[in-house]
Amino acid sequence: FDVTVVDLKDYFEYTPGVLRLFVEPDHLRNLAKPLPTKRCKVVVGEVTFIDEHSLTLRSGETLNFDYLVLATGSKYPAINAQNVVKPGAEQPSLASRAACWEAAAASLAKAESALVIGGGPVGVELAAEIASVYPHKRVTLVSRSERLCTALPDAVGTACLRWLERRNVEVLRGVSVATVRDDGVTLSNGRELSADAVYNCAGALPNTAWLDRTPLGRHVDSQSGRVLVNDFLSVEGLPHIFAVGDAMLHRRSADLKLGHTAELNAAVAAENILRLHRADQANAKAKTKPNPKTKAK
Repeated sequence: FDVTVVDLKDYFEYTPGVLRLFVEPDHLRNLAKPLPTKRCKVVVGEVTFIDEHSLTLRSGETLNFDYLVLATGSKYPAINAQNVVKPGAEQPSLASRAACWEAAAASLAKAESALVIGGGPVGVELAAEIASVYPHKRVTLVSRSERLCTALPDAVGTACLRWLERRNVEVLRGVSVATVRDDGVTLSNGRELSADAVYNCAGALPNTAWLDRTPLGRHVDSQSGRVLVNDFLSVEGLPHIFAVGDAMLHRRSADLKLGHTAELNAAVAAENILRLHRADQANAKAKTKPNPKTKAK
């Protein structure tokens, strides 16, 4: 295959490990590497339109494809007007990404208090990273649900709560956030919380909104915002277009959006592309065979 990777940046960053970078920015060298170019082509740019067999970049460049895999992931809330947890177009190189993490870590280091919004895996892990490295900082975690990490087994949430409370993290459960400011939040019960550093880990959304302006928009689930796929992880009626990871929704499995399941998605999509290609080759070969019922002249 001639493989082309299109991304906003020229490097890969392992998202499940990035929360450590708030307290250890040098760890980036273990999590990020330049995108490989030996066996594939890398195009740095933003896709704005997708048709059945082509896509268009913001630059105007058009790329044609026989098979397409949408792996656009999620978008996370900005921190101090910067895309920190997930890099955007303003961080196209490893150097710019490293500078972003250095700034984020420096901001946290000088803060005397930190407020983390969201009781899911991201919020819990970030609060834990801060409490581990800065045991004397005042850390508060706000969770809309009574139990932490509700998508995981009950025992996980219980263990996380105990771990955090043993390290003097104030965990507010069963309360939602009405407004978020750079210096704090207003809770739904009217209570005001302030902190030197505020991290919103509750508003991650699939990076698929731009598909509404394309023919693929009709395949986006209105509730989740994810691309609907069938059992083969391809779009119904478009067997050569696949969606994986945070970008897709397979209703029957409702898989957790984690790094592990994203890798499993990738394996399924890759295998199905190989099988489709082999089937196409076999069909093409069958069509070129002479018809045994036709006499040669």
